[in-house]
Formats: sequence, structure tokens, C-alpha cells
Amino acid sequence: MIGRLDLREVLTFLGIHPVRPPDRWRARGLPRTRRPRQAWKVVILPERKQPELRTHDGYEWLYVLDGELRLLLADHDITMKPGEVAEFDTSVPHWFGPAGDRPVEVLSLLGK
Repeated sequence: MIGRLDLREVLTFLGIHPVRPPDRWRARGLPRTRRPRQAWKVVILPERKQPELRTHDGYEWLYVLDGELRLLLADHDITMKPGEVAEFDTSVPHWFGPAGDRPVEVLSLLGK
């Protein structure tokens, strides 16, 4: 699923609320999952090496905060902009990183 949402709507829907200090997040749950295994905000720097598709158990949820994200999902090559969100089963081969030569900032939630 890929779409465009306002960050406040997304966080409210997911039950994520800022805690002190304000740059940290607490997750109370994810769609299709009981509890997130990991939740983080990350800045991914561009690399020159070829993307390597990976698989693992769970579901991944990505929200682009800044920059452009390239998401390789099986045979799909998707470029996402700020405000866009994707959710996918991580048993599907995938990779994500900057779409160009600039870093990308992403809110990522991984659940089982």
C-alpha cells in the first residue's frame, strides 16, 4: 500500500505520541500487528553500491519525512516524496534508500 498522508494523521492513527524529549517516539501499536518490534527515525545517506534486496519476517511501514526515498519491492521500483507512506510484507524482497544523491529522512516501523 502506498499513499500520501499528513504526518499528524498517521501518528494519531498508529497511536504514536511524542514523549520527552520531543525527538523520541513511543509506539502503541501498528495495523496488522500487535506491537512494533522496532520504531525509529533515520537519515539514510546516499551510497554508490548496487541495492541488495533482502527478506525477513514481519511488516515494514515507511513514512518519508524529507528527501526522496527509492523503494525496491520485488519487481517494483518506486520513488516516494515527503508525506508519502508505504506498508509491505517483509517476506517480499525489498530495499530502500535515497532516490538520488541527497540523504532521505524516514520514519520506519517494523512489526511482526
